[in-house]
Amino acid sequence: MAASATPYGARPIGTTRAAGLVRHLPIITTYDTAIFNGDFVKLVANGTIEKDAGTATLASIGIFMGCSYTDPTSGQKTFSDQWPASNAATDAVAYVLDDPNVVFQMQADEAMNTTDRGLNCDVIQTAGSTSI
Repeated sequence: MAASATPYGARPIGTTRAAGLVRHLPIITTYDTAIFNGDFVKLVANGTIEKDAGTATLASIGIFMGCSYTDPTSGQKTFSDQWPASNAATDAVAYVLDDPNVVFQMQADEAMNTTDRGLNCDVIQTAGSTSI
């Protein structure tokens, strides 16, 4: 399959209950890896989240939907759909979709048959994009 110009991670498309649940979890100051909307995240020993860089062996607790933090340069509260690597914000909070009843759409990396629909899959990690 040809590479897509618009990979999007795990995109929530529905739920088996009334509404999907998002949990607010901290991001450690100066976490040095960018996290993008749709990325899988994991909880680490210090109680903060990090991007889960696994593929077939994810330890994911949910999907990163965005974050908020006080910009250390401007002092302004910032809401973003991505975490910029090495941000020095001390109050960063990630919005993590961790509801087990949410249904996700993911881009395939090869042709699929109708019998493949609705199945679980391995994850292929790619770099996120900062362009809008």
